Amino acid sequence: MFPFGGITSKNRFFKGVSSLIICELDKCSGCCACYNACKHQAITMTEDQWGCIYPLVDEKHCTRCGVCAEVCPEHNRPNLNTPVKCYAMYSPYKKDMASSSGGAATVLGRCVIQKNGVVFGTVYDKEGTLVYNSAKTEPELEQFRGSKYVYAYLGRTYQQIHELLSNGVTCLIVATPCHIAGLRAFFRKDWPNLYTLDLICHGTPPMRYLRQHTENVTHSRRVNRVTFRGINNYYLSAYERNKKIYSKRGDEDAYFSAFMNGLTFRENCYQCPYAQIQRVGDLTIGDFWGLDKDTLDGYPGKPSVILVNTEKGDRMLSWIEDVVVMKQSVVDKAIQGNSQLIAPTTRHPHREVFRSSYLQNGFSGAIRDTDIPDKMRVAKMRNMIIRVPRYIRNRRIKRKIQTFMRQE
Repeated sequence: MFPFGGITSKNRFFKGVSSLIICELDKCSGCCACYNACKHQAITMTEDQWGCIYPLVDEKHCTRCGVCAEVCPEHNRPNLNTPVKCYAMYSPYKKDMASSSGGAATVLGRCVIQKNGVVFGTVYDKEGTLVYNSAKTEPELEQFRGSKYVYAYLGRTYQQIHELLSNGVTCLIVATPCHIAGLRAFFRKDWPNLYTLDLICHGTPPMRYLRQHTENVTHSRRVNRVTFRGINNYYLSAYERNKKIYSKRGDEDAYFSAFMNGLTFRENCYQCPYAQIQRVGDLTIGDFWGLDKDTLDGYPGKPSVILVNTEKGDRMLSWIEDVVVMKQSVVDKAIQGNSQLIAPTTRHPHREVFRSSYLQNGFSGAIRDTDIPDKMRVAKMRNMIIRVPRYIRNRRIKRKIQTFMRQE
């Protein structure tokens, strides 16, 4: 018997394949909870025609036990918590400056490892695909640094965490809210040695889009890592064996610009139930946009915002309070700079044009059929003007005014 009316037979997203659908695919986050829970190996995680990963149930092997529907966070939403505290924070250590913002996730992960725990985060594998992986040492933790604006594949991560927790090992997972929701639904109970840190997330495009884009801009070089933040903030940089082979400002790069304009996300991202002030993780981190520089004694970098959502979150924060610079703020200030604490990203008006064109023309061709190229041209002109020294700009403006006055 399937709970919630649970599973129906559809082939809407997989041409020529009849399969059982655990939840409506436009609400599926690809969290892999069902994939981890199925004991009959009847579920595979499969790409649809747009590159989005969904669970595919093999009717021949499925026993109709219903466990997959029971652990689906769409059917069993985890409890959400209203933040009780808000902090601005940064790590004063030079080695943490490579982090996307203040280095909160790295410092917390370091504390867990020092307690002989294991940290789970995202990293590019040998094929350049973003996946979740574990870190048991501080050098391994370094691989998780940086924002990655793309869907990350979980695989059997929940099973790995379950085994560690069962053996008394402390675990921390840093993930998007939907993937932490999947983890909580998978466990269906609170483990005292499990700590969760959710990210303020804009949305997650399929990995296929990023792969096709980097193949195009690097002329099919073998890209094994992509960064979006860091020393060159908001640049998309592609690496081959740790050598940078492409780098462009985010607003002048097709993939980054499409991301920032909400064109390429998974369908569930536009109706994300976790893009709100009530949070699924013990802690929430992101950038503290719009923060008064005096709040952290004039700190010139990118501070983190930390929202404390649970008692566990408060406990985690106590681990790092002596090794970071931190000042209490108010939740409303965090909301002002992070719209995803209020509502999901708005669907781009050309999204359906992009999706339709993508099936025939691939990523680059589909982008050309939207307004993204126009936005990139405007951004390039604006950036060229900004790069001109101010004194030269002022002289040019003065000359134009003088010429205009003479004509009058």
